[in-house]
Amino acid sequence: MQKKITQCIYVVTRFQPRLALTATLLFLFSMLGAVAVQAQTPSISSISPTCATVARTFELTINSNGPDFDTRKDANGATVIITGTGFTGEVVLAPKSVTANQIKVDIQGTNTVLANAGTLTIAVRQNPNGTAVTSNGVQMEVYSSATTITGPTSVCVGTAANFTVPVRANAANYTWSVLSGKATITAGGTTSAAEVSFGNVAGTVRIGVAIGQSCGASSISATFDVTVNAAPVVTLAPFANICTDAGVLTLTGGAPAGGEYFVDGVKATITDANGVITSSFDPTTATPGDHEVIYYFTSSNGCTGSAIQTITVIPAPTVTLTLPASVCADAGIITL
Repeated sequence: MQKKITQCIYVVTRFQPRLALTATLLFLFSMLGAVAVQAQTPSISSISPTCATVARTFELTINSNGPDFDTRKDANGATVIITGTGFTGEVVLAPKSVTANQIKVDIQGTNTVLANAGTLTIAVRQNPNGTAVTSNGVQMEVYSSATTITGPTSVCVGTAANFTVPVRANAANYTWSVLSGKATITAGGTTSAAEVSFGNVAGTVRIGVAIGQSCGASSISATFDVTVNAAPVVTLAPFANICTDAGVLTLTGGAPAGGEYFVDGVKATITDANGVITSSFDPTTATPGDHEVIYYFTSSNGCTGSAIQTITVIPAPTVTLTLPASVCADAGIITL
């Protein structure tokens, strides 16, 4: 275009000298207009994708709502500038393609910007007339190429526990599974959290999770081992029947020692102000009939076992005595 205008000026100058000045001014104004367009500060409206994974190559697309990007292929044209929390300084990348509204650039998995998890800030810089102008920055999260399951490492047989992994942006799905051992996924098996119910077999249970299509990673997985502890073996000796007027009964017979007694669901083991522990049952306040006694014992691994017996409270008999009529001293023996 510049060449054609120059040729026109030459022709006009040669054959119509009076128009030479006008043509020259028009040419200069057109060049200034071009410079003004090129000097516009670029603006990013969106990027795709919005997240990435450590060491995973991806193509970054940067979009603009207006003709903001300098398409020149030299040092003055648009370049991609990346800074981040996972590295120091800035990384400058040359686009593989650029239009006035869109830039595409390949970011290799070996690039510094993908060495660590963190937050990237994406910007575009261009240099019209030797003056650098930089766009607004758009942030992108870089996630670890691995994930970690969090939860208890030790549980008791017959219990349930919750396990989680960090939520990942753009994750297509979460799939939890029991890889070995006696357990079942009972809730949340397709989210970042899952509830696992453990069977009545002591040992080791391995659970796993796979996260599909997350931020440039086709699949991310993790495993987690849980020790399932057996409950202690607890016994409780039978109780003899007791009368309502027999007085307070001290509860004994639970083994191993050091557990607690409950009668009809109410705790019967108390510790007084002096630290003395007693377990008792008062039949005078109980209704006649059977009363459930449960003895609980918790072992050092935190698991609890129990044993159950019954105390039968028998009502005291109602006793009456009818005195005989008055008798004489010589009446002889009287049967009562």
